[in-house]
Amino acid sequence: MTGNSLHMSRNIFARWRNIQTALCRSTVNDAATLKPKVTRVRKPKATTTSTFSADIAVPKDVLEYFQSAEGMDASVLRLFPPSILRKSSLNTERFYIANRETAKQIASFVTKDLPPDRLLVEVNPGPGLLTEHIMKRKVSNLRLYETEASFESQLHSLLTMSKDVLRIGDFNGLWRLSYLDGFDNGRRVLKMLDGIPQRKWNDEVSFRLFSVVGTIKFLRYLMNSITHQSEFYSLGRYEMFLVMSPLLYAQISSTKTAGYKLYRGSTIVFQVYFEHELLGKVPRKHLLPWCTSGGAKKVRTLHQKLIEDGAEEWYLVKIMPRRNLHDHLLPDNLGLFASFVTQHYVSRRNRIIPSLEHWIPHCGARLILNSNYTRRSTKTGPVLNVLPSQLMKSMPLASNDYADNMNIYTEFGELTPTQVLTLFNEFINWSEFHQSPFMQAVESQKHKQRLMRQLDDEDTIDESNEQHAIAEKSIKVKKRILPEQSTMTRSERNFDTITKVICLGILIAQCCSMPASDVGAKPESNNRTELFAYPAEQSAIESKQNARNRTPIYIPKQCAENEILYPGDHENDWVCDCKPTYVYHPQTKQCYQMYTRGYCPSRQIVYIEPNGKNPVCLPNQCQDGEVYFVNKCVELNKEHDICVLANIKLVVGINEDTHQLECINISDVSLNRTMIKKSRD
Repeated sequence: MTGNSLHMSRNIFARWRNIQTALCRSTVNDAATLKPKVTRVRKPKATTTSTFSADIAVPKDVLEYFQSAEGMDASVLRLFPPSILRKSSLNTERFYIANRETAKQIASFVTKDLPPDRLLVEVNPGPGLLTEHIMKRKVSNLRLYETEASFESQLHSLLTMSKDVLRIGDFNGLWRLSYLDGFDNGRRVLKMLDGIPQRKWNDEVSFRLFSVVGTIKFLRYLMNSITHQSEFYSLGRYEMFLVMSPLLYAQISSTKTAGYKLYRGSTIVFQVYFEHELLGKVPRKHLLPWCTSGGAKKVRTLHQKLIEDGAEEWYLVKIMPRRNLHDHLLPDNLGLFASFVTQHYVSRRNRIIPSLEHWIPHCGARLILNSNYTRRSTKTGPVLNVLPSQLMKSMPLASNDYADNMNIYTEFGELTPTQVLTLFNEFINWSEFHQSPFMQAVESQKHKQRLMRQLDDEDTIDESNEQHAIAEKSIKVKKRILPEQSTMTRSERNFDTITKVICLGILIAQCCSMPASDVGAKPESNNRTELFAYPAEQSAIESKQNARNRTPIYIPKQCAENEILYPGDHENDWVCDCKPTYVYHPQTKQCYQMYTRGYCPSRQIVYIEPNGKNPVCLPNQCQDGEVYFVNKCVELNKEHDICVLANIKLVVGINEDTHQLECINISDVSLNRTMIKKSRD
């Protein structure tokens, strides 16, 4: 017996002994008529006091704090449902003010210098502690967005104005509604924002908003709306008074000295798009729900100081989009700027000149020889800090802030947001920019997003026009949604077609010489040379050639695994799609080569007709990893004895035109018809 078997046996026998002992003990106790043992009951997490008229489950530490802390009122807890009183995780997006004095102080900030005609939006008012103080300040143009429907009756009894003031909806979750709208072209976000005035960017502020945000997702949605100039961007500029944790504030206000974990690409984009100012602090325990500390162990190792401060106080921050943003960054360049920052700030240690020369070769000399970059800046001045390396108030935006002493070793992490903006404007003004792979990579992302959103509509059109599918010319195996139940009525005919031997002369005339690779092992990167990949050569099939003679290209981290960038008929038209002879599976979001198991069950292989739209799973007589070819089970993309021609070994591969198994030439020796004829004789 092995060591594991002995260990398991000991555990089993030990449990058996305990059971036997317990049975014997039970018999003796019954005979002795001893007092039965009282069963143990789990101690409740919370207890209620006589202050409440009804039993409400409240965590013990929360209840004790509201009863004993100075300025706290335990009766406020009766206004909240049990789901809000329970502790939540650090990823909670909804918080409510639970202290009247704190609500009064926040109301003074929110209503200060508020024009009478300007709309004031309050997100998640809860029982209305802040709303009550706002109405005392004679604010008539008010709108409330509440996520929890249980607060609806309380808020209606508090409000003396129209019922349209209150709307039930998750305003902080606009990012989620926008994501759903992208799939079905819905209008969830527009319905949520209905009634909020829309103004031009350079006009006065459209509205003022207050909310408590717990994660970066809402702020990221605001940045994306400006980048794509959609949804929230159409409302114009706005004022937001947000209560957030110190860690979240550090992610938007950190400087270049804060370190990689805080000073990221999103920090730069935010500081370019928005102005921010720290107004004050709010006691964290005056907000509900409280957060559990169990899930913060990993985060504490990264930002221990910020997490500890966040347990005591949160920050009240005012943010507002910059009015002069378009003076330094044109609307057409917003998407390019966001892509520029995102790609180059994957690592702050990326060196500027080598990274830019990846897009435009030999461009580094322009930066090194530029007098604006070689001179040293004389600007000095104190920086106001809340925590180390954080700005209490945003700096003015500038597009002529050049980095000091630019050289080959300068890293992106050394640049301030305005210096990144200056470098970007230099980059896009070079003559080679519009023909560079960077521009093509950005365009490919746009087309890929559009294709993903229109995928369902395209499939519906294809099903209605199925009788015309044979006349359509396909550049590559298109991405199609796999039906949940694929029909197998023609499986036998397809299987017989696969096993036929095709003429070697046609094969050799049309295939490309490329090294074979083992498709059984998962490739480590997209730029690995594989059979039927197109790293630099145009397709031999005339119908698959691009109108402008541009070849497919590979750009690191731009496409998914087994995908490359295909050129369209327009100059900047590039689309990420599967390599030839590969099939896309939506559930796993991966491309699989035909005649492999892929996403199919065991002993089945993926196949699609040359002009077909829907891939199917066909039976495989061989074991997984092998295919049936010329009455034998062989490995795909491997040399085989049946594929020997003129003393040159060929491999079993897939014909790009017919989608059938054939022998492929992978050697550097070009075969001609004379060699084929001699080998046949």
